[in-house]
Formats: sequence, structure tokens, C-alpha cells
Amino acid sequence: MTMKVAIYGRGRVGRGLRNGLRGSDLSVTLRRGTDARFVVADLYVLAVPVHALSALAERVTSGLARAERRGALVHCAGFVGREVFAPDLGQSTGVMHPLVSFAERPPSLAGTSFFVAGEAHAVTLATRVVRAVGARAVRADVHGAAYHGVAAMIANGAAGLSQLGAEELTRLGVPRREAERALSALLRSVADNIESVGLPDALSGPILRGDADTVRRHRAALSGATLRAYDGVAPAILASARTLSRAQRRAIKNALSEEP
Repeated sequence: MTMKVAIYGRGRVGRGLRNGLRGSDLSVTLRRGTDARFVVADLYVLAVPVHALSALAERVTSGLARAERRGALVHCAGFVGREVFAPDLGQSTGVMHPLVSFAERPPSLAGTSFFVAGEAHAVTLATRVVRAVGARAVRADVHGAAYHGVAAMIANGAAGLSQLGAEELTRLGVPRREAERALSALLRSVADNIESVGLPDALSGPILRGDADTVRRHRAALSGATLRAYDGVAPAILASARTLSRAQRRAIKNALSEEP
């Protein structure tokens, strides 16, 4: 029997899921988060903002009760877990959060990871959806502020640093669009290195080598927000550089503490 999936929320996440499920063996319906009409489905995916989750879950479960049916509900918010669902919903519930950057348009979900948690039936159905879009289902009950903070730090930190880098390259004479293309390729190479060799082996550069003189030269050439970002990121790189001697670590710390 074909599994029926009802996605509530026509934003980037909802549309991204719908796009990823095209051509799969699942029957998919995409609804607005405010749509009050009841849809018969096996799995209800609530891809709406956190503040709208509880009310939408109550609407869906009320429809299930009237139809005398059972279903499973999962939401796609990383900031909260299953506690957003009322304890007396009477349906299997879970979380299915895509660890993906949703910017101006829904990205491809193939090859990404979803963190899935909850009751067994909801997790089983959610995992089927995740695999149908070509993603990996990571079963881990981690959803909350710390998990969401990590996701925000990595995704938006990379974009924010790239913005500063693009501005600096443009100042040096590189056309803006060429700077953006070059930096996006650089980020892809970093992502490939993390995938292939892991962390901290994906690190490279002068801090990893203990080259304090190059660090000084970097800081002398940079200024303003770009210098502050360099100084802010450098301690994290230094903490991850496992092969440095005490003398090398001290030299790097001294280079980072000097007035440029």
C-alpha cells in the first residue's frame, strides 16, 4: 500500500521536502500551515514555525479523531523536541529536522542529514521519508537550543565569514561575483575534506603549522570586522590543532594578542 504523506507548510522546508519526494513511491500532499481542511495521511509533517506547531498539531489530531483514524505526526523544527506536542494527542509523534541551510530557495536534500527522534512508529515513517529524498536519517534525540545553536553557528557562521571575505577580495580588485564563486568553491572543498578525512584532519593553514609569523602578517593586512572575525575564529582553530608543541601554541597565542 502506498504511504501517504501530508506536509503542512508551504515555506522553504515544506517545498524542499515536496520537491525531494517527487518521483518517489510516496503519495505527497502539500498544504499551507493554516489550512484547516483534514487530509487523510499516514504521516503528517509539520513544516511550520515553532510558534505554530502546537495549534497545527491539535488541528490535525482533531481531524484524525473525527475520522476515527490514527496517524503519526513529526515536526521539522530543530529548536524544540517532542515536548511541543501535547501529551494527550493520542498519536505517535516525533521530530524530523533537516540539518540543511534553507536560504532564498529550497535546496536539494539529497546527501544531507536529518536528525530523527520520537516514538517508534513516527520514527519509522519519518525515516522512510528521509530516505526517499536521498538523505541520511540520524536517529538521535538531540533537538533543542544547543543542537540548533550548533546548526546556526556552522551554517550562518560560514555565510557571515564568506560575506566578509567577499568584501575583502572585492576591495583587492576581484569582481564581486567572481569572489563569491571562488569562496563557494573553497567552502565545498572544506566540506569535502570533512567528509573524507574527518575533523580535525580537515584543518589546514598557518595555525595548524605553528606559523606565528604568517598569523602576524594576516592580522597586519586585515582590519575592522574582518580582523575581529579572524581573531574570533583563530582560537577554535588553535584548540583543534593537536600536533603543535607548547612553544608553537604560545607563539600563536602571542601573535593573536599583539596589536596588529
